Amino acid sequence: MKPLTAHIQKYPDIPAVLLLLAATGVLFWPASWWIAQQTLAHEQLRQSLFLLGFAAVVMWLDHRRTLRPVIEVSRPGLLMLLVAFLLMGAGLLFPYPFLPLLALALALGAFVHVLFGNQGFSLSLPWMVGFATFLLFVLFFHFLDWPLREMAGLHSAQILVLFGQEVELRTLPQPGGLLLLSVNQHLFEVAAECNGFGLISTSAILSLLLVLSRPMPLFWKLSYVGVGIFIGFSFNILRILGIVTLAPFLPDHYDLMHEIVGLVALFGGLALLWWIVAGRNEA
Repeated sequence: MKPLTAHIQKYPDIPAVLLLLAATGVLFWPASWWIAQQTLAHEQLRQSLFLLGFAAVVMWLDHRRTLRPVIEVSRPGLLMLLVAFLLMGAGLLFPYPFLPLLALALALGAFVHVLFGNQGFSLSLPWMVGFATFLLFVLFFHFLDWPLREMAGLHSAQILVLFGQEVELRTLPQPGGLLLLSVNQHLFEVAAECNGFGLISTSAILSLLLVLSRPMPLFWKLSYVGVGIFIGFSFNILRILGIVTLAPFLPDHYDLMHEIVGLVALFGGLALLWWIVAGRNEA
């Protein structure tokens, strides 16, 4: 292992980078801690973060031979970090929660540029856009929870009625609301875990990761992101239909069945999206 002095000789900007990293860590700790709490509290957000982590590993493995650390306080890196600090300062003064999240995404991009230069920044740009999208999902999760639950419950009920099932969908005005789906006298709660947010957000992020680095018109990139959102929503409906169909046959193993159906819907939707986007461009 090389001594620290050897690394400093090779990368003379290391002390300045560490100082900037420490200052950024202190300033961004409250926003980072809030994001961590929200992510750990909601399975849907953990799914999207897991996808981003997996994508980061794949990206590193694909480019590990060509991607080399630069560790240089660059002008673009400093400019992004300055804008991030200003946005964080504005977020402390004005109650707009998207400002700290945007600042955090910019700070991440700044340190990617500082550590790996232009090449590393260009290679990781799709991932950073995906991460910024994840931050938006964290912000809007609570606002979209109930509307997504209502849409998922309504569309599931309509499909079940088409198949001749006896269905009733009703809302109980409890604190926070309670959405109940009755299927052939079996009662199910359309809970927050059933709103499809995890499938939708994960599919949207995967579509962004797939199309941003590909040479295609902006219209097609936006279209594929829309396809990802549609696939996420549709597979959540399939997930609900699978659960309510299997539940009467597996009353003693409901929780296990619930998790298995959820995983099948998640990976099935992502596989279909990968096939549509990557397959179309490799053909």
